[in-house]
Amino acid sequence: MRKLADAMDLREVDYVLGFPEGGSVPAFAFAHLVGRPLILSTRLEFTLAGAAPIAFREPHSSVGKSHYIHGLAPGDRVVIVEDEVTSGARS
Repeated sequence: MRKLADAMDLREVDYVLGFPEGGSVPAFAFAHLVGRPLILSTRLEFTLAGAAPIAFREPHSSVGKSHYIHGLAPGDRVVIVEDEVTSGARS
């Protein structure tokens, strides 16, 4: 993970963004390594102080299809850490 962090220009990155379930731990480790705050998506839908979350669907998920990201504002820059790698090929 250090090699990846060293290869990236993180000067303008505001947050590290991780997705549950498997992406939470690597995102936490990467955020700690690069000294950036961590934001995790959730499957819980709620509103914080009048700010609507970013919402998206993950149709292939077996746990829950809807995700919500709280705490980002327009213009925030993130590094997304995910635990999945796919080819994009149809099965």
